[in-house]
Amino acid sequence: MAKTAREMADSLIEIYSSLKKRYYCSKEDFKKIAGKEVLKEAFLWEVDSNLREDGYLLIDIRKEKEVVAVIKMKTIMKWQELSQDIIEDYEFDDWEEED
Repeated sequence: MAKTAREMADSLIEIYSSLKKRYYCSKEDFKKIAGKEVLKEAFLWEVDSNLREDGYLLIDIRKEKEVVAVIKMKTIMKWQELSQDIIEDYEFDDWEEED
């Protein structure tokens, strides 16, 4: 029997914990772990929602690279935040008024 979205999220977190770092897997391997022949968008959204509740993110790049990745939100929050100088350099200046 196929895993539920909660069970799949738990499996992905367990893999993350055993590897102790972010990872990716092919769409086909993701389906094997989930026990599903077809990977539906709704299932991915549910898995992502469950992962987010536990502080993880599912990164879906199946269209570009045929993989999905898992990363801790804490890891992303360690990345450099854009400085105000950079934001000001790239800020859009010519806003149109909406009717």
